[in-house]
Amino acid sequence: MKFISYISDTVHASWNILRMFFGKNKTLVFMDIFLGLSTECEKLVGIVMPAVVIRLIAARSGFDKIFVFLLSVSGLMAALGIMIQMLQRSRTDYGIRAKNTLYYDLNGKAAHLDLKDCEDEEMIDEYYKVFDNIWRFSGVDYEIFCTMLSKTISCVLMSCVLVSVEWKLFLMVVGIHLISVSVQTRQDEAEYRLEEKKSESTKRQKYLKELMYDFEAGRELRVFNSGSWFREKVRHENMQVHKIDLQMQKTKLRYSIVLRMLKCIQLLLIYVVAVQQYKSGHIILSSFVMYISATRLITDSISSITKAVSSLHDISLYYKDFENFLKIKETMRESGILVQSSGYGERLIEFRNVSFKYPNMEKYALENVSFSIRKGETISIVGNNGAGKSTLIKLMLRLYDPTEGSILYNGVDIRGYDYDFYQSLFAPVFQDYIMYPYTLRENLVFDHEENEENIDDALAKTGLYHKIKKLGLERSYSKRYYDDGVELSGGEEQRFVIARALCKNTVTLILDEPTAAVDPLAENRLFREIFNAVESNTVIFISHRMASTRFSDKVLVLDQAKLVEMGTHQELLKNNKLYAEMFHQQADYYI
Repeated sequence: MKFISYISDTVHASWNILRMFFGKNKTLVFMDIFLGLSTECEKLVGIVMPAVVIRLIAARSGFDKIFVFLLSVSGLMAALGIMIQMLQRSRTDYGIRAKNTLYYDLNGKAAHLDLKDCEDEEMIDEYYKVFDNIWRFSGVDYEIFCTMLSKTISCVLMSCVLVSVEWKLFLMVVGIHLISVSVQTRQDEAEYRLEEKKSESTKRQKYLKELMYDFEAGRELRVFNSGSWFREKVRHENMQVHKIDLQMQKTKLRYSIVLRMLKCIQLLLIYVVAVQQYKSGHIILSSFVMYISATRLITDSISSITKAVSSLHDISLYYKDFENFLKIKETMRESGILVQSSGYGERLIEFRNVSFKYPNMEKYALENVSFSIRKGETISIVGNNGAGKSTLIKLMLRLYDPTEGSILYNGVDIRGYDYDFYQSLFAPVFQDYIMYPYTLRENLVFDHEENEENIDDALAKTGLYHKIKKLGLERSYSKRYYDDGVELSGGEEQRFVIARALCKNTVTLILDEPTAAVDPLAENRLFREIFNAVESNTVIFISHRMASTRFSDKVLVLDQAKLVEMGTHQELLKNNKLYAEMFHQQADYYI
């Protein structure tokens, strides 16, 4: 059963990887076949050629005849060798392209996973394990078409020669190789277990390396004089990886000794049988030379085939992880089909008794929340840190689905909409925004060319038009990666990402703590500018500060995962509850 499972897993993984390669890079497969056959032709000529020369000499053929024969064969082999070298160079390029398609598939899948999966530690570990081992798949086509196919042809041809002389030797050679396959399988499984163990430490290594290039981390390490602490962490993880590498080397050494001994036994048998056959007169000198070479080629071919099979089985172990990752269900993307939104009343967005718990958490992050937002309204959602404000927005954007209750958009449960269509209805600015090390134009519209016509207007509304135009939209952001790169101040960055949201030109603009890096007075001015710039849009502000509330049509107050107050700024001040308390604490900044 174990052998059947071995073959089944190997064939399954190899076939699926080949389908991906062949579907996107057919030329690579044909290159492998030609390279394999050409290389074996060289070896077969090398076996036959000495025997032919010995026979010509024994037959007392003239030197001219022998020389012409040698020159002709050498010329053909030289031309074939040059062609092989040129093809190998091209194959390297095509192989890299094929491997990159697998990275593209993996990262495409990761980008489409539900957010709950992306934030799951086990899922993150799985992603890194797969990502770190994709390079192994790039040899599948070569092993099958360049190695196994060509070596099988050589093996069959030379086996006919060997069996005609001594069939028992042929069986012994095959038997020794079957033992080698069993030994190699055990080695592959042992190394796979060690690789799994190693992936934990390499993940932490990568994190520490990223910290070394992180400006903010560098600032803290210097201010707190924690360089020695950081170096010790790096040293510890390096030592962990080193220990596992030593274990892997010891494992390889043990198995390689066994495999080497089997190879020596096989070589000894070949020469003993060949000498006996020659001394008994069953083969002549020229046949003796060809017999030895043919037997060596058979053993090398079988060895190459068994190594290829072993390599493919090793790949199949890692392919299981890759396949399982690609099979993860994209629950949210599979749930809805609607690609248009027709209004069913005045309410644009409505929360109905919505409660939510994060995965593997007992405590509610949001509990029994109900409210509605009309089209064109400006809403402020306020509350202290940890009150549930950002969670509410994640639910509104359908980054998560509610644990209880429902969320409606234009009277339809948001789970009924096509996921990408629903996402297109919102333009959010998150507190932890990212400035990408690419051009300023790409930072504003990514690859959505249809939004480029909105760039000038968006920059003007956020007060960055002259600044960005002077820098140039084709300038790359980040001086860390580009000598001529540009960087903006914290406040300018936040205006820039708001401009990014405005470029999307959607019905609803969401600003989640968008001004955390600016002082309250600057925040107040920016909010006034935004309100004036997007009067016809539905705008939702999330903040623990009060700058936006006086301009809003409605204010939602969250506290300890519950919606505790709702109304206009003036109404909530009259209620004299949590909102009034929060506002009066910050009033000096805004009055």
